[in-house]
Amino acid sequence: MSGEAEQMKFLCLKHTDADIAKELFDLFQSAYRVEADLIGVELFSPLFRTPADFMASSTQFLGYRREARLVAAMELDRQGEWLSIDSLVVAPDMFRRGYASGLLEHVFTHRDQFGRPKGARVSTAEVNAPAIALYERFGFQKVASRRTEEGISVVSFDLLF
Repeated sequence: MSGEAEQMKFLCLKHTDADIAKELFDLFQSAYRVEADLIGVELFSPLFRTPADFMASSTQFLGYRREARLVAAMELDRQGEWLSIDSLVVAPDMFRRGYASGLLEHVFTHRDQFGRPKGARVSTAEVNAPAIALYERFGFQKVASRRTEEGISVVSFDLLF
């Protein structure tokens, strides 16, 4: 882990709490608005989530706070033998400070806490070069490409542990 993230404390986020759900909503809105602009789309499904959606989710959320502010979060779900990274977001004013890397490192270092998965899976837009570079730096390998209903080209990656 590098940069400011070294000083941050990893947190399990209780997304069923209304205040935490609102923080997640705000963080996801700001981060996914940047991704939607990068992709060049107005209709981007991650932007349609509401605080109530976060509260009702069966996934797990992990995050970093800088002082009291939630600056990065990861959404995880166990799918069979795989750990699915459903979302990995960083506040736009905190990009390139090591928060996404810190979350990935924490999860991979403590992967036994997630039931000993055989690996991790993640997908991102094909034009999201920063995310792709991050995942490849951690050893993820491209395994598939597809186009969403919205016309977004998405690439999927796997990492065997």
